[in-house]
Amino acid sequence: LSDAKHAISLDVNSPAGYLALANALIKANRPGEAIESMNEAMRLDPRYPASYLTRLARAQFAMARFQEAAPAVPKILPQRSQKPTIESQTTNGT
Repeated sequence: LSDAKHAISLDVNSPAGYLALANALIKANRPGEAIESMNEAMRLDPRYPASYLTRLARAQFAMARFQEAAPAVPKILPQRSQKPTIESQTTNGT
């Protein structure tokens, strides 16, 4: 936590610092604070990648806020489905 807070103190306008803080807070079982940190990262970077939504949804899920986490899933899954799979690398897909 201290490293992430230090990163934010160096540049309060960097979404990366808030992302790092959210990750640390999730690991420290402090999902409410992680949500606040992710919201700040997303505010600072309005064109945030889907990975931001993944972290936000993880924190919401940890707080049993399933209705809030659910809208992120369709935005996260297309990103993951673009990764090559064994099936997509074969000629006939089987």
